[in-house]
Amino acid sequence: MTEPALIKANKLTKFYGKSKGIENVTFEVKKGDIYALLGPNGAGKTTTIGILLDYIPKSSGDVQIFGLDPHQHVTEIQARTAYLPRELALNENKTVRKNLNSVLKSHKKPVSNQRIEELANRLDLILDRKVKELSKRNKQKIGIVFTLSPEAELLIVDDPTSGLDPFVTNEYYKILRELQEQADTTILLSSHLLDEVEKVADCVGIIREGTVIKSESVKELKKITFKHVKVEFSSVLGLQKFHSKVPSKTVENLSINGNGASFLVASEHLDVIVDALNQAGKMIDLNIQSPDLEKIITKYYKASAFDEFSIKSNIN
Repeated sequence: MTEPALIKANKLTKFYGKSKGIENVTFEVKKGDIYALLGPNGAGKTTTIGILLDYIPKSSGDVQIFGLDPHQHVTEIQARTAYLPRELALNENKTVRKNLNSVLKSHKKPVSNQRIEELANRLDLILDRKVKELSKRNKQKIGIVFTLSPEAELLIVDDPTSGLDPFVTNEYYKILRELQEQADTTILLSSHLLDEVEKVADCVGIIREGTVIKSESVKELKKITFKHVKVEFSSVLGLQKFHSKVPSKTVENLSINGNGASFLVASEHLDVIVDALNQAGKMIDLNIQSPDLEKIITKYYKASAFDEFSIKSNIN
C-alpha cells in the first residue's frame, strides 16, 4: 500500500515586495521517505522550508504537514518535528554539552545523555569544549546532534553537511538511513550537492530560481544526470577496444586526443562504461567527475539527457 503524503505543498509562493522568493512550489513527501530539495544556492530552498514551518509567511498557496495547516497548528507540528536551520543560535561561552542540554530540554520527550554521547562520538564532536573554541565545522556538528537526538516523526534539515569533511558527512547520512529504517522517520533536507543527495534520498525536487521544475525518484533523476569522464590508455589500441565496446547512444560529446578520450555519460550508464574500460586494456589515467548542479539543470532544460552518440574525432 502506498504511504500517504506527510508533507503536501501546493503552489507555495512568496514575494518580498516585487522580488520573488519562490513561486508555485509544489511537491509531496511521503511518510517514511527521505526527500531532498536540490538546487543551487539562492534557488529558494530555505524560503520553502521557512514557509513549511511557519517561520516565513507565504504570499499564496497551500501546505499541510501531518494533515495540518502549519500556520494554525504550528505548536503541534513543531512538537513532532526536529529542525536544523542554517544558523543555530549558541551560547559561545558555554560548553557544547550545556548548549545541547539547554536547547533539548524543550522537547516533549526527554533526550538521554546516552543518545547525545553516542551521536557526538560518531561525529567526532567533543562535548566538554566551549563553543567559542570550536571551528565552524564543529559548530555545524552541534546542530546535527541537536536535530538527531530527539525522537521526532519529521526531520527537516537545511543544508546540513555544509563545511563537513567527507567522513562526517558519510556518517551523518548513515544515521539518517538508520532513523528512516528503524524509526520510520520522514526526512526533508535541502542541498546543492548532487552526489550526496543521490546516496541518501528516495525522491528529489529540483528547485531553480524559486520554482520546482521536477519532482521524482532518485532512480529517475539519474536518467538526467551525468558524469564527465577522462581516460588515457597506454596505446591507441586500448582506445579502439574501448570505443568498440561502448553501446551506441551511451555517451555524448566524445572527444579524442591521441590515446585519450573525454566524454559525458548518464549516471545510469556509468557501470556500462566502467565495464568497457576494464575490458579495453591498460589505462594510464582515469578521472570521473560530477559537473556542478547548475550545468545539469541547464542541460535538463535544453534537451533530454543524452540524445545522440557524437564523435568529434574519428578513430580508424
